Amino acid sequence: MVSSGSFTSSFTKTRVQRFLKIYVPLPTNTLQAAYRFIGIAGPEIALKTVRVNEFNERRKNMRNLILGTICLGVLSLWSTANANTINVTMSLPLGAGSSLVNDVSAQDVPGGGLSDVTVFAWLQSDINTFNSNFNGNLPSPTTGLTAFDNLSSGPTIQVDAGDYLVLHYGRGRGGLGQGGGLVALYFDAAGTYVAPDNGSGPNGNGGISFARLWDHGTQVPDGGTSSVLLGMALSGLGLVYRRVRR
Repeated sequence: MVSSGSFTSSFTKTRVQRFLKIYVPLPTNTLQAAYRFIGIAGPEIALKTVRVNEFNERRKNMRNLILGTICLGVLSLWSTANANTINVTMSLPLGAGSSLVNDVSAQDVPGGGLSDVTVFAWLQSDINTFNSNFNGNLPSPTTGLTAFDNLSSGPTIQVDAGDYLVLHYGRGRGGLGQGGGLVALYFDAAGTYVAPDNGSGPNGNGGISFARLWDHGTQVPDGGTSSVLLGMALSGLGLVYRRVRR
């Protein structure tokens, strides 16, 4: 025979379970009011209240942790963004009629040959032509040089805002002229650049043979990348702050 006390306890637990399924999670004061409304009290309810509070606290901590991780990720992107690459290769002969091209024929570079002196002189003239024809304000490169020679694949290069990179690709199948192609690139943000293994022509369709990284001058236009990423980072910080205050 089931005692009235056992029946009452079983019935009460059933009512509690149904109520919790509908209303959990709720603030502690709301739960306590609900318990009083349905006529339930005692140690068992106190224990359930503690468990609900623990659940809510853990959920809040997890939410803040996720938001903090996202914010740190955005900050990391801002500080170590992939370099924004700008092609500044102008068609030869350099002048008012020059336009942007994928590459130029290495054999047509003024001065002949591919010595560092010759390539640097061509790069300087190329930048001047780019600025003149497109009303640009790219800085002049300095003579600070990092050389990558005897390459069999595209190197991964750390660049700073304002750096210039010249890549040389072999003629390859279908390449025009002789001597392969030269490409001039400018970077408006610090980061990592992975040079392609093969050229895109029309002069150099073959594999990469060397790369030359020249340092920048003192005036370095940003191009907006850093500002956008910084804005995203600050917005993320503001979101985390508002969430934590709740």
